[in-house]
Amino acid sequence: MASQKTLLLVEDDFILSMHEALQLEKSGYSVVQAHSGEKAIEAARNSQLLDLVLMDIDLGKGMDGTEAAEIILKEQDLPVLFLSSHTESEIVEKTERITNYGYVVKNSSITVLDASIKMALKLFNAQKALEKAYAKLATSEEKFAKIFFTQPDPVTISRIDDGTFIEVNAGFTNVSGFSREETIGKSSFISGLGLWVNMDERIEFKKQMDEKREVNSLEVHLRNKDGEVSTVLLSARPIDIEGESCQLIIAKDITHQKELENAIVESEIRFRTSFENAPIGISLTELDGRMSWQRCPPIVGGMTTQGYVA
Repeated sequence: MASQKTLLLVEDDFILSMHEALQLEKSGYSVVQAHSGEKAIEAARNSQLLDLVLMDIDLGKGMDGTEAAEIILKEQDLPVLFLSSHTESEIVEKTERITNYGYVVKNSSITVLDASIKMALKLFNAQKALEKAYAKLATSEEKFAKIFFTQPDPVTISRIDDGTFIEVNAGFTNVSGFSREETIGKSSFISGLGLWVNMDERIEFKKQMDEKREVNSLEVHLRNKDGEVSTVLLSARPIDIEGESCQLIIAKDITHQKELENAIVESEIRFRTSFENAPIGISLTELDGRMSWQRCPPIVGGMTTQGYVA
């Protein structure tokens, strides 16, 4: 069962106020009454359980309902529903500069007033839920932005369909040599950026995104602004940016690592070649004396020359 809502009814006519309060209480509301703008502000300050303010616009001498509503809304976040016996445009316009949730003509039936109150409460709650969702999203976006822009490795966001860059971080601009202004709105595939060295690698990247919806450490070769080619590992995940299908791509430069690996392989090839073509006998032994490699030299004059390298 829904909890009872507490209303602040602001009406300068004491008899009309009592009549409206009685009707509202019969409809299930708890009513706090105030007969002037000043009393309304005081009542709002003294009650922390108010759910809605029913505010008459014309409150006689002193401040009117719009002035009282402005002060109340500066101090409390409440839905305000205006009441008035006037329907002239200049009267209604006075309420437009104030956040409110409706305008009800006085002496409307309790059915109309009750429906207006319920609608105002629904709109207010929906607005609060939306604000909360926006706040949560803003916090999430702030965290994402902090990670995105401070990540030392190149990170980009681009559209999946044509590769057009939407955002890049400093890691990307540092490695690629292209500024953010030179990159945003352009495609790595069809523009003059020319990042991809091998189109087969780009096709494989797109294939994995289309089929698996992700890419994990795909080794590719990319060219920077100066024409230098780097070997990188690309990882990507799909993300949604304002309803548009995009991809978040992280690149890990492994050029130096690949150079070391290639140098080791070349060194091993040279060693094997020298070992196999050595004119003397060579063997390699472990520290415990076990032989791990042995090369017997060709026979010279019917004799075998023995030689050992530990």
